[in-house]
Amino acid sequence: MPLTYSIIIPTYNMSVSLPRTLNSILHPKTAIPEDWKVEIIVVDDGSNDQAELIEALKRFPDVVFDKNPVNQGKWFACNRGLKKSSGEFVTIFDADDELAPDWPEVFAKILEEWPAEANVCYSACVNENNRSTVNEPEYRGYLAPEDMMNGRHSGEYLPFFRGDYIRRHSYQYTRMKKDGVGYTYLSMILDAPFWITPRIIRIYNDDPLDQLVQDITQPHRAKEYSDYYQVIRDEFGEDYRKLAPVAHCKLLLKHSAYLKFAGRIKEAWQTWLQGAHGSCLKDTLGALLILLLPRSLAKTLIVAGKRFGLIQRYG
Repeated sequence: MPLTYSIIIPTYNMSVSLPRTLNSILHPKTAIPEDWKVEIIVVDDGSNDQAELIEALKRFPDVVFDKNPVNQGKWFACNRGLKKSSGEFVTIFDADDELAPDWPEVFAKILEEWPAEANVCYSACVNENNRSTVNEPEYRGYLAPEDMMNGRHSGEYLPFFRGDYIRRHSYQYTRMKKDGVGYTYLSMILDAPFWITPRIIRIYNDDPLDQLVQDITQPHRAKEYSDYYQVIRDEFGEDYRKLAPVAHCKLLLKHSAYLKFAGRIKEAWQTWLQGAHGSCLKDTLGALLILLLPRSLAKTLIVAGKRFGLIQRYG
């Protein structure tokens, strides 16, 4: 079946890892069908290593290169790439991940099962140690708005989009440099349910837990997250209360933790009191400990919780 498949790769200081990513796309063990056009668009987001990146891309003459004039964030870069894309199907791909060696064969099978009414298809992933990054690796079926809000079938997936839909919709919350994608996916899933496939096409590069938690507990990053959660509450709070009341309480408790790390202690306690509930006792007590402990001990608690599965690692 002839098709154009657009892969958009936003990059920031990734000149070392990007060639490996591109090689995984362009040189799989399973041949790319001759009637497929694979359109790769790399968008640099004001990197410090832009000269090295441009030099590395000389080895890949068919890759389209564009750049943000200054560092504006991942989702600005994605939207810039979307404007240049032409594919019937689109993927946003990280510059340090890899596609599986048999990705063309897997992708063809995904297209066969992807229902026409779903604008988005989530594909399960594994990390570099072949460990699944999703909670239910064998699940195949629809993901409804209440599923997403309640954290059902959650994890780290690779999203595929129907090209016309994602170009029309684009990424809507661009204030956070790296995260905040949940806003866009919540708005998309209220348009139509997503499809989930257990077929694996992406090898996900895990960030070290200590680095990940250190990042989100820094005051400036915590402020970004606390502002983001306030927008989620403002825009989707009524949907949460209606479709996922327990998840709404958990949303408030998570928001309270970010407010604490952002130094907004009074607001943190007010938000915790709004979210505290017996239906989510573990989350209520966990957020309480984070509010009571000094920053360093709270960070250690979060790392331990993620490492031992008490706090969700992916998704």
